[in-house]
Order: sequence, then C-alpha cells, then structure tokens
Amino acid sequence: MESTLLSWLERLTTSGYHWWRRARLKIYFDPGHTYHVRTVLDHHNARGMFCHFMVRNDGKEPARECRARLMSVSRRTPNGEISEHDFTAPRVLKWAHEPDWKQRDIEPGRPGRRADLCYVVEGDPHLYFFCPPLTLGLQTVFPPGEYRVRVRVDSENGDSDEALYDISFDGTWSRVNVTPVPPVSPP
Repeated sequence: MESTLLSWLERLTTSGYHWWRRARLKIYFDPGHTYHVRTVLDHHNARGMFCHFMVRNDGKEPARECRARLMSVSRRTPNGEISEHDFTAPRVLKWAHEPDWKQRDIEPGRPGRRADLCYVVEGDPHLYFFCPPLTLGLQTVFPPGEYRVRVRVDSENGDSDEALYDISFDGTWSRVNVTPVPPVSPP
C-alpha cells in the first residue's frame, strides 16, 4: 500500500514539475516591431510595408517546432459588422527574416520572434497575407478594406495562443494599420 502511494505521489510530482516548466507561447503586439519597410523583389523592387505580430515563450522549456497560422480573415463592414470571407482553411505564416516556411524553436527568456502577417506594395492596391502559395485557389490577396484576422501559434510541446487583429488598408501602400483587438472578458 505504501509503495503504491509513493509511486502515485512520484508520478504526480513529476507531472506537476513538467506542467510548471512547459513552453507557454504568447502572442503580443509591439508597435516598434510591427511595421517594416523593405524592397519587394517579387514586385519589381517596389517598396513594401510588412506587418508583423510578435511571439514569445513565457515558459521554462524551449517551445519546439513552433508555427504561426492565419486562422481566419473577415471583412469589417462600414457599420462595424464582421462578415466571414471566403477563407476556409488555416494557412501557415512565415517567420520574419527566415528564408523558408519551416517551423522554428522559440527559447524562453529571449526577445520575441516576429511572424509575418501581411504586406502591401507601393503602386499595388492589394493586401497580401504572407502564406505559402497553393494551387487550391484559397484567397490570400484582398482588396482595400477593413479586415479582422485571427492568428494562432502552437508548438509540439507547449501551450498555444490566439489573437485577433484589425487591419485597415485604403489602397495606399504606406497607409496600412494593424491594431490588436482586446480579448473579451467573460461575464
């Protein structure tokens, strides 16, 4: 009996220790790291405005194989209503300043990692979401307008996080605005 109790207590302690140390991803908004102007090679070297959101690991263990995803894109109407767009499947987003679309580890206690959300290009009146190209016809290029997007980050060994952002784009490349939507508190 005592052996069973000690075995159970040991498992509980080990489980609690791993839970306490687990990776905890957190999406946050940092205005100083949101906007980045650079040349867009795919658009004849025109200037582009790249928009990011930030991800950090608030846990004790490294978050392994992290991915950022665009979960939904909705259009905001002039009277403030949200209407779902033809966006039917989550799409992987690219980690900023990385040469590929691979998942990345995020170490705890380090500065946040930027995830590419969207970009606009001088002389082009479209809003582009930074997703890998697919031949399925899933829309990732949108006309000027007001949008609400939902993003998610997850890893193979930790807690995930989601956030909402409002994006305003009037068709002028230098006037794109990303604003975090505050979480709704339960009643």
